[in-house]
Amino acid sequence: MYPEFSPSVQALEGKQVTLIGYFLNINPEEHLYTLSKGPMSACFFCGQGGPETAVELQFSSKPNFKTDAITAITGTLNLNQDDVAHFNYILKACKGTLVK
Repeated sequence: MYPEFSPSVQALEGKQVTLIGYFLNINPEEHLYTLSKGPMSACFFCGQGGPETAVELQFSSKPNFKTDAITAITGTLNLNQDDVAHFNYILKACKGTLVK
């Protein structure tokens, strides 16, 4: 039930990274946004992959992306092994740009 991160992923902890994927506006009232390998209709919540296919996004200010927009998100990577209330991968202090 708990993730194990490879040494190459562990080396990215605390570093600024940029990821490209589908922006999912899960619950804007609670500031819950994710970046997913697949669009909302094929995200891991719907059984179309595992938790390794999505990243929790924590923005400094509210993002202005629509669900399923392909975005490039830059933030500081935090690996979460213990807190089941959050995703395994978390990008903090995020900024994003629309790709498509």
